[in-house]
Amino acid sequence: MLHRFPAFLILPLALTFLACSAYHKEPGRGAPKRCYGVYRGTFEDAEGRSRRFGVLLFAELPDRLHAEVLPPVGGALLILDAGGGLVSITLTREKTAWVGPAGSEVLEKVLGIRIGLEELVRSILKDEPSRGAVHVSRTPPGRKGLPERLELRSEGRRLQLRLRKRRKLAPSSNGLGTGAPPDGVQVRPLEELGGDEGHSLFFGKEVEPL
Repeated sequence: MLHRFPAFLILPLALTFLACSAYHKEPGRGAPKRCYGVYRGTFEDAEGRSRRFGVLLFAELPDRLHAEVLPPVGGALLILDAGGGLVSITLTREKTAWVGPAGSEVLEKVLGIRIGLEELVRSILKDEPSRGAVHVSRTPPGRKGLPERLELRSEGRRLQLRLRKRRKLAPSSNGLGTGAPPDGVQVRPLEELGGDEGHSLFFGKEVEPL
């Protein structure tokens, strides 16, 4: 049974607010620090519409991912948690989570860009050549861990993230990146999640205003 984390988990409430560099090892210790990033993001669709947003982002190889889309004020509007081939997408205003296999078409409904889960996590954490239809650029080049800047482009759509700060994850954060939904929400099959191909939930009424 997958571990579930508290309903509508907002990372700063569960984390220790200590700055850390991406995957920086403490002296005398072999294990790197586990961090999340606070990013300012922009999504632009093929029609030229753009939307700015905040996001809290955690990623860990091979396919663990947790992201919370934030409005200018208040808690998360959208929570994406994925890992082990599963994904849950929670719209907090709807108090509903859509749960199922983490296919590339699922991530397209959120990101507006069709990309597989493992490929997305590698794009975030590793400086690798772009593959397939998705062009990836990240700064600084050659450094592993959460990037300072990340851009994904595909078929006229663009997702950009700019790092504002990194924070250290608390030990209690092990439930992140499992694909489990928050407690206390209605759970529905992932195939019932709406959204048009090539568009992002960033433009849906459920996540306004951003």
